[in-house]
Amino acid sequence: ISTPAQSFVQSALGLPLLSPMTFSASAPVIRIAAEASTVPYYACKLTAQTPADWTKMSGRQSFDAKWTLQNTGSKPWYKTQVDYKYLSGKKLHTNASLYDLPASVAPGRKINIVVDMMAPKYTGAYTWYTTTWGLARGAQVFCRFTMTIVVNR
Repeated sequence: ISTPAQSFVQSALGLPLLSPMTFSASAPVIRIAAEASTVPYYACKLTAQTPADWTKMSGRQSFDAKWTLQNTGSKPWYKTQVDYKYLSGKKLHTNASLYDLPASVAPGRKINIVVDMMAPKYTGAYTWYTTTWGLARGAQVFCRFTMTIVVNR
């Protein structure tokens, strides 16, 4: 049975996950660590999203993307210091790619992020598009959130 962890180990070591391994005293140590936030004390959790991922839309349909984010870090998000911005994927937004937060957010509190968007023109194929946005303090992005829509007739 293949799992993401097994695939990673196979790629990293070139060995099946269940193969016996022996190491000599001179063998290098391989460490695997989870990615930590690059901005200490800043973290978030997506608690709601509208429209839901995989919502079907007509080509050129206007809609508001709305994400509700909770500050799960220990520092407040000051509206003058934290921005939300477009990061990657399909450019569905119809206005700016960078905004100040509408209000400061204390730890444990939530905020709604709203972006005006438009589905791409229908091209005759059933197609999905994903856009990725994030919260950033200066150049450091500490939270990412996405939306995926499906465009059809």
